[in-house]
Amino acid sequence: MVLAVDGTIGLWIFQLANTIFLGGRLWLRLKGRRERLRVSEYLLIFSYITILGSVIAMTWQTAVEMEFRRQNPMFPKNVDVAQVPGPMGGYQDQQRKQFLQTFWSTTLTNHFTVFSAKIALLVFFIETFPTRMRPVLYTVTAIVFACFLANIFETIFWCWPLSSMWEKSSNPKFAAYDGYCAQRLIGNYSQIQFAAHAASTLLVVIVPIILLRWVHSVGASEVIFALTVLGFGIVSVTAAAIALYTILKMDVMELNAADRHGTVLANMADLSTIFWAGCLGVMRFRRRNKTGLPHVHGQKGVETISEIEMQEDESRRGSSTNLNGLVIEVERSYSVKVEIVDAWGQERTGSSGGLSNVVNGRQEQWRDPAIDANMRRW
Repeated sequence: MVLAVDGTIGLWIFQLANTIFLGGRLWLRLKGRRERLRVSEYLLIFSYITILGSVIAMTWQTAVEMEFRRQNPMFPKNVDVAQVPGPMGGYQDQQRKQFLQTFWSTTLTNHFTVFSAKIALLVFFIETFPTRMRPVLYTVTAIVFACFLANIFETIFWCWPLSSMWEKSSNPKFAAYDGYCAQRLIGNYSQIQFAAHAASTLLVVIVPIILLRWVHSVGASEVIFALTVLGFGIVSVTAAAIALYTILKMDVMELNAADRHGTVLANMADLSTIFWAGCLGVMRFRRRNKTGLPHVHGQKGVETISEIEMQEDESRRGSSTNLNGLVIEVERSYSVKVEIVDAWGQERTGSSGGLSNVVNGRQEQWRDPAIDANMRRW
């Protein structure tokens, strides 16, 4: 049984993990590589803020519920009232209005959270993979954006005028919902929202596996990265399915308070795991190779998947492309042996003596005539 306090603690544990993931990404970008923040980082910061807002709102709702139950100890503890989470049936009108406004606001911000995390991943893919693969990525981005808009408009216009969401209406079509349109969010609304979210999430997390099949130089690190993103995506969809299942139970009055708090945790797991997948975009895996190409202008030779593919594309098309995204770096290092020849023709140490030549079986030391002339003057 997941109690209100336990559920709230669970929310903040998830948020702590979100903080660690985002902090790690920003540290790698700013300190580890000394680079400026990119678009994907700003998207993840926005996603983090929306998740934090939802956690604060849920914590506030839990505090209100606990205070209500303290003041009304005889109120039923295990059954939610009027198909709406929480003891809303016993709230005063103002409390009920605030509860439903918070409920609607968190529903809306959740869409922005998952959308910005998915777009952050797609932006990283666009930076990383060769330009010839970008039409596929642009198509996926358009599909994700369409699903996002569909969910947003459905959330806004499911109840119209919008005030009917949290204010009791005399409209006959809301009579079955105790006069509140918010109850209509249960059932059909949740199923449609889940379908759009699950489809767009799976599409995004499968993309790197599909695109890696088109890249000729693929290492174990890239495969691990793609499988990790896919794993986070599957966990996200699974958590969303669990939340949907408990919401549908509420539609037939089978949900209790413990299940409701479990639903909140499942929804938080859904948001957090797709956020973690978005934070993985900055991670790079390195391996060293002792052989390589010569230095160019004193710089290390570095090859990435994008650069290897870019060179192949240039050889075929005769054009150049500048790609900055990296999944794996191959650093090539070299050593240079330098021998110093003494200008006076004297050997200083073993391998750093003057130039010599072997003539008729004996070794002769070469001397600069100009230096010998100067020596004779002294």
